[in-house]
Amino acid sequence: MGVQLKTVGEIFSETWELYKERSIPILLVGLITICLVFLFFFLTSLAALFFQGGVSSFVEAVQTKQFAPSAIAAVVTGFLGFLVLLVWGQAATLAISVDESMSVPEALKAGWSYFFPLGWVGSLYLGILFSGLTLFIVPGLVLGLSMAFCFYALIEDDYTGMDAIVASHVYVRGHWWNTFLKLFLVFLLSFSLGVVPVVGQLLSFVFTPFFLLYMVTVYRDLREASDAIPFQTSKRWVWWCMAVFGTLLPLLAILGAAVTLVPQLPRVLEEIQQGKVPGIELPHLDGFDFSGQGGKKRMRTPPRLTRLPSVEGFWIWHDPAGDTKNPLLDIREVAAKGENGILYFRITMASFFDAYFKTVKDADYYPLISLYLDIDVDRRTGGRVITASERSGYDFALNVLLGSENASKKHIVKVTLYQMDSDHQKSLGDLAPQSVIVSGRTLSLQIPAARFGVHSEDMMRMCFLEYGQQQGSGLAKDKLIPLK
Repeated sequence: MGVQLKTVGEIFSETWELYKERSIPILLVGLITICLVFLFFFLTSLAALFFQGGVSSFVEAVQTKQFAPSAIAAVVTGFLGFLVLLVWGQAATLAISVDESMSVPEALKAGWSYFFPLGWVGSLYLGILFSGLTLFIVPGLVLGLSMAFCFYALIEDDYTGMDAIVASHVYVRGHWWNTFLKLFLVFLLSFSLGVVPVVGQLLSFVFTPFFLLYMVTVYRDLREASDAIPFQTSKRWVWWCMAVFGTLLPLLAILGAAVTLVPQLPRVLEEIQQGKVPGIELPHLDGFDFSGQGGKKRMRTPPRLTRLPSVEGFWIWHDPAGDTKNPLLDIREVAAKGENGILYFRITMASFFDAYFKTVKDADYYPLISLYLDIDVDRRTGGRVITASERSGYDFALNVLLGSENASKKHIVKVTLYQMDSDHQKSLGDLAPQSVIVSGRTLSLQIPAARFGVHSEDMMRMCFLEYGQQQGSGLAKDKLIPLK
C-alpha cells in the first residue's frame, strides 16, 4: 500500500525538526573526522620531511626528482591513510544522520563497521555511473540520481552491495522528476550559502547536517510511497553488467594504451636509456629499493550485514549481544512477516527463557520488548515512542511482559495489544494463550492481520523497543514489512 509523496514544504519542515535535534551530534562527528584526517595528513607530511632530511632537502628533491625511499613510503602511506579516514568519516556521518538514537562515540565506531560495505556499494555505484556516462550523458545522469540513495538504503535498511543500488533505483522509479526537483532545491540552497563572501564556508559546514537529514527524509518518503519490493526486481543482471563494465573502463584504457605502445616499446626504451626523451628530465633511480613491505595495520573485519528478507520470508533485525542490564534478557534477533492473513513475530534470545524464569519472584513482571506497528505507513498519524529519538506515526503497540502468577507460581508471558493515539495508548486486551508460543530461546506471536485492519498486498512499518538495552535509546530501525 503506497502513500502519496510529501510536498517540498513538508520535506523541508520535517527536516528542520530533525535538524534542531540532531545537528549538533552530526557536526561533532564531522569535526572529529575532519580533524583526524588532517592530523594524519600533517603527521605523514612531517614524516616525509624527516626521512628526506628536512625542508631544504625536500625542496631540492622536488627539483631533482630524487626522493629517499622512506620519504616515498611516508607519502604513499599518508595518501592511503587519507582515503581510509575519509571513507570512515563519511560512513560515521551517514550513520549518525540516519539513526536518530546514535550517540557520537557510537557513530565513530559504526563508521568502521560500515567501512567495507560502504566502499563496496560506492564502487558499484561509480561503476554503473561511469557506464551510463560513457554510453550516453543523459542516461548516466538519470542513473546517478535514481541510485543516489544507495548509501541510505545500506545504513537505514541494511541492504548490502547491489541490493542497496537496486533499492534506491526501485524507490525513485516513477518519482524521478519529483525527486530531481527536491534535490535541485537543496543543492541550490547549499551552493548559495557557499558563495556568500567571508562566511560562506562556515555556512556550508553548518548546513551539512540539514543536507544529510534532508536526504534521509526524502529517502524515507520514497520508500514509504513505493509498492515495489526491491529484491524482487528481475533486472539485477543489467546493473551487474554495467557495474563490471564501468569498473573495467580504466583497465581497458590502460590495456588500449599498452597495445598501442607495444610496437614502439624497443625504440622508446632505447631513447630513455640515451636520455633523448624530449621535454622530460628523467630521475636517477640508483639506490632506490621498492621491495620493502612496511608494517600494515590489519583492520578488524566488520560485522556482516544481513540481506533482507531472510529465512522463511521473515524480515530480520539483528541485535548486538551483551548490551542489556540483565544478560538473561538479551535479545539477539527480532523477525516479522505477513503471510496468509496472519502477522508472525519471532523474538530470539541469547539465553533460554527457562534460565530467566528460574530467577522470577512471585508476581514479579518485567517488560521485555514492545513492537510498534504503523499500519497506514504515515508518520503524521498515530502515536509516538517516547525515547531519545521520539519517533512517531505508530498505530499499534504489542507489549511483552515476563513474570509469574502469585497463586500458582506459573511462569507466563503476557502480551498486550494497545492502540496508539498521540501520546496515549488504549489497551485492546491480551493476546490469547494459543497465539503466544515459547520454545527454548524463541518467543513466537501469531495475530490475524484483520485485527489491525490490514490486508494482503499492504505494507506496514515496524520497529521495536528493547527495554533492558543499556546503549542508545533501545529503539530499532524502522522497516517496511510486505504483507502477503
